[in-house]
Amino acid sequence: NIYRAQDHDDPLYTVQPAATLWHLAALHEQATGRQVRIAVVDSGVESAHPDLAGQIELSENFVAASPFTAERHGTEVAGIIAARADNHVGIVGVAPHAHLLALRACWQASAHATLCTSLGLARALDFAIAHDAQVINLSLSGAPDLLLGKLLDVALKRGISVVAATDRTLPGGGFPAAHPG
Repeated sequence: NIYRAQDHDDPLYTVQPAATLWHLAALHEQATGRQVRIAVVDSGVESAHPDLAGQIELSENFVAASPFTAERHGTEVAGIIAARADNHVGIVGVAPHAHLLALRACWQASAHATLCTSLGLARALDFAIAHDAQVINLSLSGAPDLLLGKLLDVALKRGISVVAATDRTLPGGGFPAAHPG
């Protein structure tokens, strides 16, 4: 018998670091995020991006006094998580069949800085919990915050998986990555 490895047909898949390092083709044989609702708490996500078409269940803006706008960091994070597979466009997400809640709690302050406030993050976390997110992604880090910690505890008690970025310059990777659970 002859077997052929099944890779995706997206043009940037072969140069996508996660494709090799995370063995995405093998992972996608087991799971693709089907029927999983993931809250992306970040800057604005471009819902019209070809790799994200149909992936965003809803978008909400929690940045006070700032109208929604699609921004680079939020769109990139959403793509890493849920870029559509086999659409002949761009990359392939880790969970290409997941549905996203694009929750804008941060804003693109400059080409190299995305900022968030505790209040905006708290409002987005509360929304994610209330709207039955199964996973909450926080690609950010900073100082510990009592209110955000309590909201993370609520999410964890409800069985929601929380994924956070680490900051190598902060003890334990910084908050929220160092938060228990």
